[in-house]
Amino acid sequence: MKMHRYPSYMVPYVGLNPDVDVDALLQYGDFAVARRIDQPFSEEDIAIFPDKSAVVKADSSLREDVFNRIPRLSMTMLRLEFPLTCVKYDIDMKGEVDDWKGRMVRPWKYRGKATSASDGYLLVYNAENLHNKPADYQRKFESLEEAENVQENYEGLKDGIVAKTFSRKKYYKAIGCISLRHAPTMLNYWHFELRLRNGEGEEIKSVKYKPNEAPSQMNMRSSFVNYVLDNYLFKMLWIDKNPCEKDIPISCFYSSSTSSFNRRIANRINKCVFALIPIVK
Repeated sequence: MKMHRYPSYMVPYVGLNPDVDVDALLQYGDFAVARRIDQPFSEEDIAIFPDKSAVVKADSSLREDVFNRIPRLSMTMLRLEFPLTCVKYDIDMKGEVDDWKGRMVRPWKYRGKATSASDGYLLVYNAENLHNKPADYQRKFESLEEAENVQENYEGLKDGIVAKTFSRKKYYKAIGCISLRHAPTMLNYWHFELRLRNGEGEEIKSVKYKPNEAPSQMNMRSSFVNYVLDNYLFKMLWIDKNPCEKDIPISCFYSSSTSSFNRRIANRINKCVFALIPIVK
């Protein structure tokens, strides 16, 4: 099996912050996040405009792909200093070994774990459009009193809850939240996750995709995910293009507990080791 080099600039090293606050990043300006799709799409799925901005059509086959990846939708931060191809790798890692907690990455442990998938497409988003945004969904309560109780108990949550519009069918309109979270992996420091939380602050778990499901038949989770798709993930996106004009300063990702000297040494070692030990098959 022939092995190739993996881009060392994607790999975390000692001195970087393993949990960067997204709110703090956005204070420095916009940044883009992207998710890769492998299946081909046509004009029936996506309308692409001359500037590479796009709109995904409501009945697109991409809807099922998102459902299959909930609860945490993986994305990668794009930087202008990196080529777009840096995102187009499949990483075969499972479990805790995938999470980076600040320690040195040993490349020999990952020989053959990465596969080039450069034929895919990137759906690119402005991070600000996906962070701390409200998401409507329907929920069924047993009584109006129950809904009022939920409203009273959770009104102060950051993620927010609004349970209202009690109907004859006992459905309420509730408001959850979507947000981005920095979640670096052993081979991708720039990895983020889109997380979905309902009005009570609970993370949305896996959702089974049901094609042609009527809104009145949707449960709370499928109603939530469909709203996120139609109002965020299928709008305001670009295809294989970073819409941002400048990068967030790299200093925003440094850990305050590591000296600049030790950080530079760790970065150089990281580059040398990954250049000597190829891991892409």
